[in-house]
Amino acid sequence: MRIANLFVLSLLMACPAAAQDYSAAVAPLGNAGTWVTHEDYPAVELRAEIEGLVGLELALDATGRPTACSITETSGSSALDEAACAKLMERGRFRPATDASGEPVAGTFSTSIRWRIQPTEVPEPGAMAFSFVVERDGSVTGCQVERAEGSGEKLAEQMCPTETFEPIFDDRGDPVRTLIRSEFSVTHEHLPE
Repeated sequence: MRIANLFVLSLLMACPAAAQDYSAAVAPLGNAGTWVTHEDYPAVELRAEIEGLVGLELALDATGRPTACSITETSGSSALDEAACAKLMERGRFRPATDASGEPVAGTFSTSIRWRIQPTEVPEPGAMAFSFVVERDGSVTGCQVERAEGSGEKLAEQMCPTETFEPIFDDRGDPVRTLIRSEFSVTHEHLPE
């Protein structure tokens, strides 16, 4: 199995839409590297292991919202190019450029996104067992890791649920406290040639 990794390679250029006297250029709000994630990798390209680098430019209005996206360098896959533009149009937010008097103005933002697939590490052998109680109101209490060995040790801290569950009901329809116990193991078996 392979997983997709995406990198917003560089913020190549952020500039106002026309050459005038500007006091500030366009700037991303938040972490631009989170606007396109591995979960956005187009499924067909992921299965076919198609990778590529997309260069693109966003046109931004005076509020910093994207209004258009153009491909400045194709990845060679229209699906990767279109996915990059779609996600930046959906998620990209910017501080707009300002003119000499400090008023927001339209601008552009150029960047590159590399769609890259990385091999997934094979989990090492190991085992883990944990349990917790779902209370009558669905809250979780008493979570404990009962056993963690090998690769299970790495996951032990992450196993206790923090969310609330739907209550569990008995045969009469009354909510009941319920102990949930889960265990898993990872083994490696060498197969004959």
